[in-house]
Amino acid sequence: MTKLHYITRLFAKGLVLANFPEATKEEILERMVELTLYTEENLK
Repeated sequence: MTKLHYITRLFAKGLVLANFPEATKEEILERMVELTLYTEENLK
């Protein structure tokens, strides 16, 4: 499961950075956490 978590975080990072290029560091982090939690919850 560790590899899946790592891949999920990389995926979230890529999506957030591509879709919110003008976001602040705080906004990027918040979006990454939100997307990671959503993705991991729906992968179960």
